[in-house]
Amino acid sequence: MLKTFMSLPQPMPESILDQFPCPVSKIDRNYYILYRNTASVRSNGPTPPEAYARHCYEWIGRSERCPQCAVAQAFASGHVETQEKLNFTEDQRLVRLEQTAIPVFAANGEIAYVLEVDLDTTATLALQQDNETTFTQTIFAFAELIEKRDAYTGRHSANTCSIALKLGQQLGLPSDKLDDLSTAALLHDIGKIGIPESVLLKPGRLTETERLQIQEHPRIGYDVLCKVNRFAHLADYVLYHHEWMNGSGYPTQRSGDDIPLLARILSVADVFEALTAHRVYRPAMSKEQALSIIQQGCGSQFDEKVVDCLLSLPDIH
Repeated sequence: MLKTFMSLPQPMPESILDQFPCPVSKIDRNYYILYRNTASVRSNGPTPPEAYARHCYEWIGRSERCPQCAVAQAFASGHVETQEKLNFTEDQRLVRLEQTAIPVFAANGEIAYVLEVDLDTTATLALQQDNETTFTQTIFAFAELIEKRDAYTGRHSANTCSIALKLGQQLGLPSDKLDDLSTAALLHDIGKIGIPESVLLKPGRLTETERLQIQEHPRIGYDVLCKVNRFAHLADYVLYHHEWMNGSGYPTQRSGDDIPLLARILSVADVFEALTAHRVYRPAMSKEQALSIIQQGCGSQFDEKVVDCLLSLPDIH
């Protein structure tokens, strides 16, 4: 609806602007404030008489125009421009504003002025953050639920995290990547919430149908993590942690460097932990047996660099 203002052949009457519920200012090409509506005065206080003789940026204490100024962009492009910014209100509340600059054209086709419309999106942001926090708590609750369904999986995720972090440190990953690796390791089996308990806890050999069901857990985990901003960037690591270097893994048959490094680290940590832990269908292997199996898969199933790091860890042997 705001874009229709651009087609107006003459400046908009201030009596109409005063009916707007959000702050609106008129700013000319030299960045002088021509007018502020009632909502703007209510939000940011009355305009001192001397402010109309000063540039708009000087009124807020700046010596030069704001960077990425939406008003300047609107004058330059002749189109509606939008930016987000933080601002203090008259009562010293910090708010997030969606600032829209709308060029208003005079009868001669030139821009008479720009309307700066400030929409307070603080409440929306807070709601988004609340929703994300709630979803984050839900995800970890799901992880806890898996542990209650299958105590092995819960211990496995924590132990896999410990091994993966040691590998990441040995590989020289920066702290932010180590944080990502830690969280991805804790949540790498989150997709098992979608696997029937009869399959998840089956003590005997799985049928082909059951095996295919189990192989869906990385994709289910990916779908879950993609739904929360905080974890969306980790979703690929969960999706690809059962892929093989030669493309024989699941669920997408990715290979080589197309598999993200953190997923390749998770793959080694995941398998080593699984082999050395007691399972419902077999006893735990010794570390030497597990390392032997992983070495056999070096280059075909596992990244050689990651395997070398595993072999070099002093507390693994």
